[in-house]
Amino acid sequence: MAQTIGRHALVERGTERPRWKVSIYLEVEGAAHYLPSYAGNLDIMTSAALRTGERLAERLETRTAVAQ
Repeated sequence: MAQTIGRHALVERGTERPRWKVSIYLEVEGAAHYLPSYAGNLDIMTSAALRTGERLAERLETRTAVAQ
């Protein structure tokens, strides 16, 4: 049986691997919050990184407040 880590399944040694691939191509236009709209994927990644940083900071502040 395949082992699962998060949402990813690992194929056991000695078993046949899938022989197909799936490719998806997207055209993304960003909201131009930080970069021009034609740099949509970078704008999305920048926004996601900012939000992740904000959430981590909130969690750290909560833990610090509880510890005091």
